[in-house]
Amino acid sequence: MQHLSRLTLLPRVDKEFALHAVDTSFVHSELVKLKLSKASGLDKISAKLLKDAASVIAKPITYLINLTISTGEIPSQWKEARVILIYRLGKRMMRTTIIQSHFSPWFPR
Repeated sequence: MQHLSRLTLLPRVDKEFALHAVDTSFVHSELVKLKLSKASGLDKISAKLLKDAASVIAKPITYLINLTISTGEIPSQWKEARVILIYRLGKRMMRTTIIQSHFSPWFPR
C-alpha cells in the first residue's frame, strides 16, 4: 500500500502525447548509430548488416515505421523479447539479458 501513496504525489500531465512521422534521414542516422557489439535480436538480423545496408534499407524501414505510427499497430515481431537469466559463477547474483529486435527500442510497448 505504501507504493500507492507515492503515486498521488506525482504531478498531473495535461499535455497530449502523440507520435510524429519520421523521415528517411532520421532512420538512416539511427541505423548508422547501432552498436556493433550488440547481439542479433530474435529476428537474427545483426547490427552490422543493418548498419552496412542503412542507405538501402532506410527508406523501406521509414515506410514501415510511419505506417505503424499512422495505424497505431506495432508489428508483433517488434514487440517480442526473450528474457534470459544469467548466473554469474562465483557470485551469488543473477543478471537479466533481454534479446529483442533492433527496432524495438524505437517504439513504446
